[in-house]
Amino acid sequence: MESLEAILEYGGNPDIADMHGGCPVHYAAQMCGPASEMPADVRLGLAALNILLDRGADPNPKDNHGRQPILWAASAGSSDAILALVNAGANVEASDNDGLTALHCAASRGHTDCVETLISLCGAGVDVIDTNGCSALFYSVTLGHADVTQLLLNHGANTNHQDRKGRT
Repeated sequence: MESLEAILEYGGNPDIADMHGGCPVHYAAQMCGPASEMPADVRLGLAALNILLDRGADPNPKDNHGRQPILWAASAGSSDAILALVNAGANVEASDNDGLTALHCAASRGHTDCVETLISLCGAGVDVIDTNGCSALFYSVTLGHADVTQLLLNHGANTNHQDRKGRT
């Protein structure tokens, strides 16, 4: 973390993007999830994320696919990163080029804690649909995440919604 602090202290741009459009906050948010290869990654990722946000990094930059860091955090399974980003001003309903939100990402990967955090603590809409007309419930059912499905149902997800192909 000392290196990150030094880079920022000497004028490093916390919002600079790589060739994929990913900014440091994207990668820090991604490191915070349980899928990280090493447990220390989670602690370091959250520390880096907080340093970047405290130093004024934009919590809402988009990568080349229109994904904001909150989508990366939800995909990685990090409720802590989601909360840090939302507390810094991240848009909980931000969507990528396919209309996927953080809730879609968390539900499709079976991250129950993230789904609960997004709905209960961050106010994410349960029935938001993507460009294919699919809700988070559609993804949790299709991908076999029973715990997430039950959680979405407990929060009032619409069981009769049809996607653009007429599937429920």
